[in-house]
Amino acid sequence: MYIGGVSLSDMIIFISGWSYAVSPSTVPEIELLADFEAWVMNKLVGDTSDNWASRIERNTNNDLEAHNLFYYLFCEYCKDISQIPLFNKLTRLIEDNPRLRTH
Repeated sequence: MYIGGVSLSDMIIFISGWSYAVSPSTVPEIELLADFEAWVMNKLVGDTSDNWASRIERNTNNDLEAHNLFYYLFCEYCKDISQIPLFNKLTRLIEDNPRLRTH
């Protein structure tokens, strides 16, 4: 998957385009994204008017941190909703790509 760069803004554009392209389909990942926003709102501090991306950006210092926090939170979300195969796939993606790691 190519999203343009290591930034949450690029990730948002990719997810928005992908969601638009597959909707209203029966792609199960759409349901994952639908509940992700509420899950993030409960995990991170922020304004009530924030969306999930704004909430992540407010809790980080730069694009790389925001991008990495998105993957971390999404993996945690997948674990919480018992989507272990997707979690394992995302974990491998992060582990295999040094640019996505924070340390």
